[in-house]
Amino acid sequence: MKCAYPACIYKEKSNQYAIVFPDLNDLATYGETLEKAMEMATDCLAGYIYSLEIEGEVIPKASDIKDISLEPYDEMLEGYVTIIFVDV
Repeated sequence: MKCAYPACIYKEKSNQYAIVFPDLNDLATYGETLEKAMEMATDCLAGYIYSLEIEGEVIPKASDIKDISLEPYDEMLEGYVTIIFVDV
């Protein structure tokens, strides 16, 4: 099953990157580099969707990227919204 969800990507003061999926109960992960954070986000998203399937839970519909706003967090320096794609 292929799916895509909007994700908020934040650069932290520590120069690490946090990635949050607002449509999935603020599911989050991070990485020491943007590349590592993106790898972790793909694994995190695929694992979450897979666990919902296994448990027979409803998989939430993805929001339109235009409807996602960045939450202001004090520890975050900058952020943007993108789409993460996975094939579960």
